[in-house]
Amino acid sequence: MKKEIINGWNQNMLQFFLPNSNSEFLWLSERDGFMNLYKYDINSSNVSPLSNFSWVIKAIVGFDEGGKNVIILGTGNDGRETRAYKINLKKWQI
Repeated sequence: MKKEIINGWNQNMLQFFLPNSNSEFLWLSERDGFMNLYKYDINSSNVSPLSNFSWVIKAIVGFDEGGKNVIILGTGNDGRETRAYKINLKKWQI
């Protein structure tokens, strides 16, 4: 498994396994300068970005009933606000 190290700061992030999968999970990372969402596949060691926002994702709330979308909380364009967003796990769209 790849380990991400950020010089001078390290925070353990919660990881969420995808519904109906024991080999893929989601995690939040600031590797691009903003807190964004990534999908990691244990079998292939493939890391895929699910978001590329220039604002901060604050939390992963969970998944919709069908397990096709992840629900997150984020600031959006106004850092003073917190809004809920739904990201499609296959198409990577809000």
